[in-house]
Amino acid sequence: SVLVAGAGVMVVGVVSELLVFRQLYKAGSTVSFLGAFALFLALVGLAISVWGTNPRTVDYPDALDGSFSLLGARIGQYEAAMIVMGVFIAIGLWVLLTKTSLGTRVRAVSHDRTMASALGIRVGRVSTTVFAIGAFLAGVAGALISPVSSIDEGLALSTDYMLPAFIVIIVGGLGSVPGALVAALALGIIESVIFKVAPSLSGFSYYLVVALFLMFRPQGIFGSASRSIQMAR
Repeated sequence: SVLVAGAGVMVVGVVSELLVFRQLYKAGSTVSFLGAFALFLALVGLAISVWGTNPRTVDYPDALDGSFSLLGARIGQYEAAMIVMGVFIAIGLWVLLTKTSLGTRVRAVSHDRTMASALGIRVGRVSTTVFAIGAFLAGVAGALISPVSSIDEGLALSTDYMLPAFIVIIVGGLGSVPGALVAALALGIIESVIFKVAPSLSGFSYYLVVALFLMFRPQGIFGSASRSIQMAR
């Protein structure tokens, strides 16, 4: 079911890239972001019209419906499996982006689409491939999180997942897989510590971290200054 979910979302991602985003590339990052948000709201509305607003739940897999003790803490087997799968997916994505010809083309297009096209790279095909991979991983992530959280329109519109994802990108550095891993781990630790010390301030920690990075290191942990300039544009 995880692969089926990934494949289904991948189809939606490819169609969205071909029909919507390909028309917005030349308009700049701000217009592309607004277009993406508008498409997101449209898809949420479509999902509500098809499946309704009643929350749906997914049971834990029988093989992972348990827990174990680690350093005095109880950890769910399914949650541990999610962490392991996330690590393997991140490593695979890093290898794809840094050790393959496709990754070289992706990095070239993300840096300068015009120059990449002049060098003979099929920019449109690369963009579609990136959307396909990203949408597939998003579908996989949604399927993996479904036993942990009920599925409804509130999950899509919630900041519980979207806000940390954006902050991880900002803190880690745009386009940096190692940066995303370090940022995600650091934010998780910071939130856990603050929740233990002052639970009422745990949500505020995200805003504080991103504000500090935007002021003192807008390119992120592993990002470059040129990346931050492109983001500002």
